Amino acid sequence: MHSRWLMIFCSMAVLAGVANAQPIVDGTRDAAYGPALALQTVQTGFGDASQADGLGSGGELDALYATIDDDRLYVMLTGNIENSFNKLSVFFDTQAGGENTLSAAPAYDFENISQNFGGLTFDDGFAADYHLYARWGSFSGNVFAVDIVDRQGGVNSTVTGNGASSSSGAGTAIQSGTVLPTDLGLTAGPGGTGEVRTLDGFLTEPLAFGFNNTNTAGVTSGTGAANQAAAAAVTTGFEFSIALADLGPLQAGDEIKLHTVYGNSNHNFHSNQTLPGLPAGTGNLGGNGNGTFTGDLAGVDFGDFAGDQFLTITVPGLVGDYNDDNRVDIADYTVWRDGLGDQFTIAHYTAWANNFGAIGPANAQAVPTPEPAASAIACLLVLIFAGVRSRYAR
Repeated sequence: MHSRWLMIFCSMAVLAGVANAQPIVDGTRDAAYGPALALQTVQTGFGDASQADGLGSGGELDALYATIDDDRLYVMLTGNIENSFNKLSVFFDTQAGGENTLSAAPAYDFENISQNFGGLTFDDGFAADYHLYARWGSFSGNVFAVDIVDRQGGVNSTVTGNGASSSSGAGTAIQSGTVLPTDLGLTAGPGGTGEVRTLDGFLTEPLAFGFNNTNTAGVTSGTGAANQAAAAAVTTGFEFSIALADLGPLQAGDEIKLHTVYGNSNHNFHSNQTLPGLPAGTGNLGGNGNGTFTGDLAGVDFGDFAGDQFLTITVPGLVGDYNDDNRVDIADYTVWRDGLGDQFTIAHYTAWANNFGAIGPANAQAVPTPEPAASAIACLLVLIFAGVRSRYAR
C-alpha cells in the first residue's frame, strides 16, 4: 500500500475514534454531543448574565444536548446559573408511574423546601421519577453543589438521595466534582440547621458534574422570542453524567424524558427558562402560573402552554438484547428472568418477546470503534512495517 494512502487511512481511523469519544464532563460542550436537542425559544426573565468571571447576576438556559455512551447518560445544558442559590432543576421520567403533578410530601433540600413543588403539573406524557438540582452562592463560599433525589412516586416524606459539592475550582466560575454513592449531600449550614441529611443514598455509580459560568452571550433579558442562533453558539454551562442503572431498569428502546427549568432558591418561583422552551411572550412562572409569587408552585401547569416542555431520548441498541450479543434469543430470556424485579420489569419481557429472533448488523457481533490511541498505535505499526518493507525492496 502506498505510504500516502496509509497516512490517509490512519488519519481517518484516528478521527473516527475521536468522533466517537465520550464527552469530558467539565461544563464545556464537546463535539460528541452532536446538535442541540432543544434550543431556547424565549428571552430570560431572570436577567442576562454579563460578567465573564461568572459571579454577576443573570441566569438563562440556552440549549440542551444529550447522548448515551457506555451505559451512561451525558447531559449538557448551556447557559448560566447565578451565584444566588437560584437552582437549575432537571426532572427525569424513566419508569412507569411517577408524578405528573408533584406531591408536597417528599421532604428534602434546605429545610425541606422541596415541598414548595407541591401542585406543580407537567405536560401530559411526563411523570417525574427523579429530581436533580444544582446551585451555588456566596453563602457557601461560591461552592457549586449538585443533589439528585429519587422521589419514589411522591407518596412519602422520606426519600433517597445523594449530593456533593465541587472538588475542583471551588469559589471560581469553573468548577467540577463527583457525587459518590456514599455522598449524602451537604452537612448543616450556618447555625447548624438546614442541610442536615438523614436520607439514604440510592446511587450505585458515581455521578460526575462540571460547571462553567463564563458565558456572556446567548439569550438576552426580556420575554420576547429568543435569538436561537445566539443560543446555539453558547458552549458553556452545566454538564453531568449518570449511569443508566441509577435511573431505573433501562434497556435498549426504553425512553428517558427530561424536563429542565431554572428557578429561585426556595423552589417556589420559576423563571421562564425551560428546555424545551416556553412560547415567546411568556414571563416568569410564579405560584399563580404567570409570574406572581404565592409561596409555592401549585399554580404552575405546563399543560397550559403550547408545546411540550420535555424531550425524549431513546436508549440505543437492539431491543430485547439483554446480554449484549447483538441478537435476541433464549439467552436474553434467561438474563431477563434472573434480573426480574431488580434490573428488569414485565415490560422488558414484552419487548423481548416482540423482538425475538432479531439480529443486529455486523454478522450478529457488534464491532467496537477503536479508541483513538489504539488506532494511532496500530497505524504507526503499519507505517513502520511499510517503511521497512519499502527499504528492503529497493
